[in-house]
Amino acid sequence: AVLKHFPGHGDTHSDSHFGLPRVDRSSDEAFAVDLAPYRHLISNYSPSAIMTAHIQYPSLDNSELTDVNGQVVIRPATLSRRILSELLRDRLGFQGCVFTDALDMGAITGSFDLVQAALESLSAGADILLMPFRIEGPADFLRFEQFLDELVDGAAAFPNIQREMELSVERIE
Repeated sequence: AVLKHFPGHGDTHSDSHFGLPRVDRSSDEAFAVDLAPYRHLISNYSPSAIMTAHIQYPSLDNSELTDVNGQVVIRPATLSRRILSELLRDRLGFQGCVFTDALDMGAITGSFDLVQAALESLSAGADILLMPFRIEGPADFLRFEQFLDELVDGAAAFPNIQREMELSVERIE
């Protein structure tokens, strides 16, 4: 079973397929409402996987990133180490695989370069990236190789990414 969409997508007023939603609950409200089902299921049933939500949740992580337009935005949960590693893994005790929601959704593509989003997600503690690159024809395979090269080159800017990927491989296996 895969639980989704962590840390809780129910109190958004927009669709992450098209834009970057925001949840403005307090931290206390987050734990009482959105995180309570995850806490219960993790402690009682040890789910195998959890999928992230492409949402901003400032009371859980108000750190910022610069988007593709040069605007400073609150880091979405999918790209948040505080949410995926410190909250989900360390505080709630989740030991399974973390899947991103599709990285080709508007919440990500409208704000972030795909290489940046992939690296931020991996660095945050995601194990499996869904749809970080769309392949629709033969020419896309060459672009995919370039994408992979850019990921490798960009990884140098993320000191913890090698260790995160080693842990991801263990969890996936």
